[in-house]
Amino acid sequence: MPDLTVSQSGERELLKKIFRKRPAPSSGLLVGMGDDAAVVRPKKGRELVYTTDTLVENIDFSLKYFSYRQIGEKAMAANLSDIAAMGADPIYFLLTLGIPSYTPVKEVMKIFEGLRPLGKKFHTDLIGGDLSEAPFLFVGLSMIGEVKAGEKVLRKGAKPGDFLYVTGTLGDSRAGLEILKKNPSLSETSSSFKFLMARHLTPAPRVEEGRLLSKQGLATAMMDISDGITTDLVNLTDASGVGADLLIDELPLSAPLVRYAKRRNKNPYSYALSGGEDFELLFTVSPKSVNRVENLIRSGKIKAKAVGKMTLKKGLRYIDKEGRKIIIKEKGYEHFIPRSNE
Repeated sequence: MPDLTVSQSGERELLKKIFRKRPAPSSGLLVGMGDDAAVVRPKKGRELVYTTDTLVENIDFSLKYFSYRQIGEKAMAANLSDIAAMGADPIYFLLTLGIPSYTPVKEVMKIFEGLRPLGKKFHTDLIGGDLSEAPFLFVGLSMIGEVKAGEKVLRKGAKPGDFLYVTGTLGDSRAGLEILKKNPSLSETSSSFKFLMARHLTPAPRVEEGRLLSKQGLATAMMDISDGITTDLVNLTDASGVGADLLIDELPLSAPLVRYAKRRNKNPYSYALSGGEDFELLFTVSPKSVNRVENLIRSGKIKAKAVGKMTLKKGLRYIDKEGRKIIIKEKGYEHFIPRSNE
């Protein structure tokens, strides 16, 4: 028997399936799914943080190599990363789906299955959204977080002399996408390549790190790396009204990325500089707090590395291991700007 499509099911039946899968609401939710809008009671002394992100078929993902479950998981991760960059706790999210009429209902439900693991891990509940017929699949997720008043971290707090840090490793997601697009056979033979693909398909947002840095007052400015460090660092320096010296040779690289780049006769740092969707955190630390951050790194509570310093002189400068300024052509991702398919 052929799979039931959304056009055969209709909106009402599809919504019933979704309602049956939703978890029990938290105590702060006064009105949830099923009404015209959700109603939330904020906790005393907390500020609400809102973000949204949209994944569009053939722009942000391809069904050639993304499963519906992975699409849901990535949509959740992208929004959690924004909440993490503010040092906040995620609490609720709303979901808008644009679905082609020929899509099997079981595949739509896999999107919700993909939302569940990270939603459960970080205690964020689905409280509403919208369904619409569309010529292609898109997933629009909006998330609400909360943070104690006075603890939120913005992009604009960096000062000259602050040290620049990044969490995790950079460039893995871009390499993973390259494998998925051009060399899918590699995925069957190498654990390294599987690691890189997983970094693109199922990224891990740094929610715990963002919380820790904000609660301990360690980050003077912070944002997530979604468009590549060359783009996102410019966004941070512009917001803060400062410049930055980025130490190229200090950028953290994973061993799988180094092996992959060597196989392709490419510089692994080019992936780290221009790769988008790493969903790592980029943050600055005042000199007086550097020892505390380094202690957290040594104890394993956060995985991060110093990669530069903020400067009074505006602009972004790239510095090699000899201390020389170098020219970098790599650019991060920007919507509406064409880029080559390497």
